[in-house]
Order: sequence, then structure tokens, then C-alpha cells
Amino acid sequence: MLNNPLFAAYKPRLTKISQLIWSALLPKRDQLIAQIHRIDYRNEEIKYVKTIIERDARAEYGGIIERLRYAEGVKLAILNHEIGELQKDIERISEIINNFNELASGQVVDPANFMARFQIINENLEYMIAKPFKVTIDVVPHDLPRELTEIRHHLQRYRASQALLDFKDEVIYRLSKNAKLSTREAIEELEKTSSAEMAEWAKLTDKFAAQLKKYQLICFYCGSVLDDGTVNAKCKVNNVQAVPDDFKGYTQEVPAKSYHGNVRHYFAKPREELFRTYYDPEAKDKIAFKTPFHITIELILSKLRKFISDNRVDLHKVFLDHDKNKLGTVNSIIFSFIAFEILRLDQGEITQLSRFLDPAGTNSINYIELEKLIADPKYFESIPIREFGANE
Repeated sequence: MLNNPLFAAYKPRLTKISQLIWSALLPKRDQLIAQIHRIDYRNEEIKYVKTIIERDARAEYGGIIERLRYAEGVKLAILNHEIGELQKDIERISEIINNFNELASGQVVDPANFMARFQIINENLEYMIAKPFKVTIDVVPHDLPRELTEIRHHLQRYRASQALLDFKDEVIYRLSKNAKLSTREAIEELEKTSSAEMAEWAKLTDKFAAQLKKYQLICFYCGSVLDDGTVNAKCKVNNVQAVPDDFKGYTQEVPAKSYHGNVRHYFAKPREELFRTYYDPEAKDKIAFKTPFHITIELILSKLRKFISDNRVDLHKVFLDHDKNKLGTVNSIIFSFIAFEILRLDQGEITQLSRFLDPAGTNSINYIELEKLIADPKYFESIPIREFGANE
């Protein structure tokens, strides 16, 4: 049987199909299953956002609900269609594997039957391996129709306009009551006050912008930040030709070996873990400074304080309405919804704030902690270093 030409042709083809299944086809099926899980998670996000909007709209406007359901149906139909296509591919892969197992794993090996079906199996196998599938999920929940939100925006603009009218009425009343003040003097006083306040805001913005820009790049060898004092200075650490094996450096980018020992700084972006690190000021040979991550968080908190104060938002009540168990925590989906819809943060700010409030990635955000950070700016400085992963 070993000299049989049919068996000699059968053996390498059997090996080829087996290797292709284990090395390419099965991983492809795992990728398709993982994509279905990601789409299912996106389905849950869309359903949750839709539920919140529907509950709010049903109380006042019935017609909004029908338009919202239509938009949701379109999105879910697209996602379900993608899941169906992926599921069909998974079933085709399973069918190929089952056909191969029936031919190769039977009690009686039939090389003639295998050779007769080899071409079809090989073509189906190569087709499924080469067939692409869309990894990105284009359907998102954030563009669902929010007619009630638009109405609220109109009401807010109306209140702002009404407040402006009241202010003008007060100015007119005082001008008419006090004849000694001329109209020009009143306008100059108003412009002076406004200009002073705008100057203070501009100064504060420049301060934070300069501080952020200062810490954008650090040295790979010594961790010094790039500024006018270090850009042309010598690096006290980069004085040997060989870097120790256990030295990871401070930056994401690693300089070439020829750069070692030239007594110069090598500036690049800090490593990801350093963005969440406070250097301990009590430790020797270390400088205490705030990383760009913490400066960003302070800016976001400052923005929230102003927004909450200007719009008189009851933050505790907002979170409490979404906290079903009243435990002082919400999951990341609910937190993202509140931050986007009510607190008017963008997606980048939401991601940074979530990472700060949930550094361990537990999908549980303590909104009591956020309320303390907003109520007391000094509370931010009192949070222990260990919570920012300094000892990791």
C-alpha cells in the first residue's frame, strides 16, 4: 500500500488541508466569534441609550417615540444583518471541518473518495480563509434622534436670553435713577468688568496650556521634561555605551544603540504607565511633578465645576436616578451617557475621566468620588499616590 500512487498523492494533500484548518481556518472562526461578541456589546449600548431617551420622551411627547424606534430598528437591522453574515461564515467553516473529519477520521480510510472531493474542499477552504470580514462597527448609538434634548437646548437659550434681558432692564433702571452717571460711563464700567474677567480666564488658559506643553516630551535616560533649560543641556545618565538589560527607560520610543553614551538627552513621548504616575516627593533622586494625565483631569474637573454652577445641575440627583441599587456606583455605559448627555463632555474627556475614576478597569465608577472632586479642588491633591499606579 505504501507504493500505491493514490496513497502517495493522498497523504500530502491530507496534511495540507489539516495544516490550513488548524493554522488559518480555526483562528479565522475565533475572530468571527469575537466580532459577534463586540457587535452584541454594541447592541447593548444602543439598547441602553435608547431606553433612557425613550423613558424621558414618553412623559411629554408621544410622537418622538415612534421616530426613535424607527431609527433604532434601522441600526439593529444593520447590526443583526452583520451578525447573520458572520454566523453564515462560521457555519460554512464548521461544515468544511466536519466534511474533512468525515473523510480523514473514519474507521475506513477511502483515499479515492478523498481525492475525488479534494478539489472542492481545497477551494472552499482557501475561499473561507481569504474571505474578508468587516472589523469596524460603523453603527453607533450617539446619533439616535434626540428631539427632546434639542427642545431643552432651546429652553436653555431662552433662559439665558431672559437673564440677559433682565440684566439690561436693571442697567437701564439704574442709569435712569442715577442721573450723575452718563450712558458712556456705565458702558465703560461694564466693558471694564467684562474685560478684566476675560483677561483672568485668558491668563488661566495660557497657564494650563504652557504647563501641558512643558510635559509633552521627556528624556528616555533620565526622565527630564523638555523645556528651555534641558533642550541643549547634557544628560547626566546617558554616559555609558551599554544600557543595562533591566532598564526600560522613560519613553515609548527607544533610541538606537549608537545613541548610548553620547551624553545627550533623547526626548520622546512618556511610556503609557507614566501618564498615570505621581513621583513620590519623599523618595530620593526623584522630582515631584504632575504628569500630563493629571493636568488634563484637573482641567476637566474645572470645566465641570463651571458647567454645573452655570446650569445649576444637581449632580447627585442625576447619578442617583441611574443608580438602581443606590450603592454610589454606576457602570461605564451609564457614566458615559450622563457625561455626554448632561455634563456635555466630549468622548476624549469621558475616556480620560473614566480611566482616572476606575484605574483598575472594573467597569464600576464611584460617582461619590467625582462629587467630592468637584466640590473640593483640594481633594484631588489628597488622593494617595498608590491609586494612580505609582507602585505598579
